[in-house]
Amino acid sequence: MRLLKPSLAAVLWAALAACSGPPEEPTAMPKIPDWRSLTGSVAYRERIMLSPAATVVIRLEDVSLADASSTLLAEQTIETPGQVPVAFELIYNPKIINPRSTYVVRATIYEGSEMRFVTDTAYPVLTQGTGKNADLMLVAADRGQAKVGSQLLDTQWQLVSINGEVILAGPTGKKPSIRLSSADNTVGGFAGCNNFSAEYSEEDGKLVIGEIAMTMMACMETMELESNYVASLRASDAFKIQERQLRTYTADGEELLIFEAQN
Repeated sequence: MRLLKPSLAAVLWAALAACSGPPEEPTAMPKIPDWRSLTGSVAYRERIMLSPAATVVIRLEDVSLADASSTLLAEQTIETPGQVPVAFELIYNPKIINPRSTYVVRATIYEGSEMRFVTDTAYPVLTQGTGKNADLMLVAADRGQAKVGSQLLDTQWQLVSINGEVILAGPTGKKPSIRLSSADNTVGGFAGCNNFSAEYSEEDGKLVIGEIAMTMMACMETMELESNYVASLRASDAFKIQERQLRTYTADGEELLIFEAQN
């Protein structure tokens, strides 16, 4: 019986099949974050028109750490915004948001390279019941930018006393503290249990601390200390630095807080 020779195509097909391994698994596509948006508006009270050279910059920041600079999470730059109010939308990744942390929105309006309007108040968002919308009211930059002395700024100040009562470290092993940043006119600190943040300015030669945003931890042992400390900060109207000590006073000259420089 005559055997039929396989065709050349069949031979090649068999060779390819023998050399080839099992099919490779398809490469998994990177997972795209479930982005969310934070909306709001930017405005100011002055009756001043913005020029076509104006730029609005809005930032979402994590201000939870008292002894560190804020962390930028999202930013939007709006060129040629028209006139206020200017609507904005910040896109952020919700997976990096910690419900126990504190987040704020800040804004600056520039005319060319000149800063014209800034936020002088903290606008908390996202956590602790604050929501996903913020309507920011800015002030003129010459009023919002502090001119306090360089000795006060960018120094970690640790609390020594409140109304003459010496303060000892609490259960956390830390004393309350405060630090004013020259980079963004913000003040942050540790109040005994919670971290806090705010913006500061100088008005008529007096240091003004804006609305204070705080984390929401409950510490029964230090609640009274924290309450007294924050109340004294809000009541502080003047300050003096002498021999590495920062002292704050009421408008009537009563001494409230004494701090010592740590760096």
